Amino acid sequence: MRYSDLPFEILTKIADNLSKRAKLSCALTCKGWRYAFQKALCRDKRFVSYDDALTLTKIIKGSKNVPTLHSIWVHSLHIS
Repeated sequence: MRYSDLPFEILTKIADNLSKRAKLSCALTCKGWRYAFQKALCRDKRFVSYDDALTLTKIIKGSKNVPTLHSIWVHSLHIS
């Protein structure tokens, strides 16, 4: 089995144990990994700056043709 063929559930478990930077890198590795790692990145969102909000906006706009709703991935939202 190739790494790109790992099931979504396995990828999300892996993502739960990685740093934010590593999750971002993995999300850019291949299309098969993108949504699993984006899901992990969206789980707990903290907005402490305008740039943080822009980053999330870019992710959502970049996947506008994908039927996945990022809002269902967010478990908590903190705005400072």
